[in-house]
Amino acid sequence: MSGTYGTVHADDYTVGWICALPKEALPASLLLDEEYDTVLDDPTDLSAYSFGRMGDHNVVIAILPKGTYGQVQAAVVGTNLFRSFLSIRFCFLVGIGAGIPSEDCDIRLGDVVVSAPDGGTGAFVQFDFGSQNADGSFRLKSRPISPPVFLLNAVSKFETDNEQGNAPLARYISDVEGKQAHLRARFQYPGTQHDHLFPPEYTCQATDGGGVCRSCDRNHVDPRRRAGPRPSTAPVVHYGVIASGGKLVRDPFLRDHLMNTYKARCIEMEAGGIINNMDCLVIRGVSDYADSHKNDIWHDYAALTASACAKAILGYVHPVPAQGSRKAMEARRKIEEAKRRHQAVVDYLAPYDFSKRYADVLSQRHENTGQWFLETAAFQKWLTNEGRMLWFSGMPGAGKSVLLATAIHHAQSLFARQADIAVLFAFCDSRDTANQTGENMVASLWRQLVRRRVLSEVECADLEGSYADAGIRPSPSEFTAAF
Repeated sequence: MSGTYGTVHADDYTVGWICALPKEALPASLLLDEEYDTVLDDPTDLSAYSFGRMGDHNVVIAILPKGTYGQVQAAVVGTNLFRSFLSIRFCFLVGIGAGIPSEDCDIRLGDVVVSAPDGGTGAFVQFDFGSQNADGSFRLKSRPISPPVFLLNAVSKFETDNEQGNAPLARYISDVEGKQAHLRARFQYPGTQHDHLFPPEYTCQATDGGGVCRSCDRNHVDPRRRAGPRPSTAPVVHYGVIASGGKLVRDPFLRDHLMNTYKARCIEMEAGGIINNMDCLVIRGVSDYADSHKNDIWHDYAALTASACAKAILGYVHPVPAQGSRKAMEARRKIEEAKRRHQAVVDYLAPYDFSKRYADVLSQRHENTGQWFLETAAFQKWLTNEGRMLWFSGMPGAGKSVLLATAIHHAQSLFARQADIAVLFAFCDSRDTANQTGENMVASLWRQLVRRRVLSEVECADLEGSYADAGIRPSPSEFTAAF
């Protein structure tokens, strides 16, 4: 990072970069060629950002709130990112993950895994997204998803050059290691003595549960690691399926199951909240093997190798101007003005927005809360059958609102890319009964259809022009007729 260059407008950023942890964002910030100041136009976006340039690209680095992680928080940060920075074309999800060594893929700590499709599996698999059957089997409902072609082309170019030693990966790692003296030791390669792959059945012998492995018998070696040390400690980049789930995995048997079932190379926790809604490339530095021997020794170095690899790949992505010519900018200004007028009319016709209460409850939900409910037979039956009612009952404060928010978020994620299905809701609040009338509920459903662009512009304009110009609001039956 060479210091502050100046102020850059939010619309001038074309690349999003999402990190779950500050220790993942630190090397990314150090790899910025220039740092910028930017003031957001949207005061409701409270996400933490760093701004700068990498090569020919203006980059926004977004960090999840301190102490939080997982798919829900990643989805919130990703939504804010794409709402506040309108020119962003795609995002990188960069940080640490658990490697999955196999007989044909010698993954080691400090290596990097880049999401790429493998056959018909896609580049990602949400391994815990599905239903548990009565016979103990699990039915996966995650769809094959891969990064867009232009990102996969960049990955191919990087791979070709990196294999020949022509990619700048090693230089970027060296740049960070030598930039600030007080951080030098933090980002150094920890050493092969701290990289040991134990057999799945051999659990960590540490009595404090910290997984440092001082008491573990190094004579126990997984057959996949009997090839011995590598000739170089430079990180190797691997390409393949990344498995994403809602829980931290410290189970080598599950790890190997993901490898055998989905050809997964790596496990992480945030991609499931991002990949369904935006073009994304996931890049993970390997910091552990998803077993009981997991510890923090490799976190900083793995975060560095992932960030260096991401910047190197970004160099192979052709830059696109954020705003283009003056004529294009003027056209965009007119479009934005039309959007503002349209939103003002929507606010008038359907002033009560039930999504605010939903967003508030969802933001306070802890990771995996309500997961048990999503796996119940009652919820799965309701989810797959039309015309059924699912009734929540319980004492005040029992958690009904959290379960409802969990169910809504799950359904929206499940049907995000199905144009013939819209997930609508009226999320009520006992403290605001005056506004929760039948008229406002129906109007809110119409508002959600407009927001999700399920209704065409013509259908919206008919209703807006008929009533907003006259200074009156439609009746519930007239709203439902517009559905």
